[in-house]
Amino acid sequence: MTTILREIGGLIEFFACMHVKNVVDMVIDMVISTIVFCGDEPDIKKGKPHPDPFLATMNRFPVKPSDPSKVLVFEDAPNGGRAAVAAGMKCVMVPNERYRQEALKIGVTQVLHSLEEFRPEEFGLPPFD
Repeated sequence: MTTILREIGGLIEFFACMHVKNVVDMVIDMVISTIVFCGDEPDIKKGKPHPDPFLATMNRFPVKPSDPSKVLVFEDAPNGGRAAVAAGMKCVMVPNERYRQEALKIGVTQVLHSLEEFRPEEFGLPPFD
C-alpha cells in the first residue's frame, strides 16, 4: 500500500497532516469504512465519467451534504474528474503527467502536480501547519 501511496506525490504527508487534525479519521470513520461499492450496485446505473458513483456515495454519507457542491473529490483519472464535475462536486485532480493536458480541460476545481501543492484552507479545511 505504501508503494501505491508514494506514486501520488504528497499523499502520505497529506493524510498525516489531516490525521493530526482528526479530519481524515473522521472522514474514514464516517464514509470510507462504511461505504463500499461494486460494479453491480443498483444505485449506480452508469460508471465514470457519469456522476452516478459519486452521487450514490454522497447519498450514503451518514451526514448527507445539503448539496453536491459541498463535497470535495480527489481524483487522478480524467473520467473520475468528469464524473465529479457532472455530479456538481468540487474536484482536485492529481493526474499522471500524460493526462495533465486533458485534466486541465475537464473543468475540475484544481489540477495539481502533487498533493503537496494542495491548500486545504482554500476549501474551508484546517490549513497544514
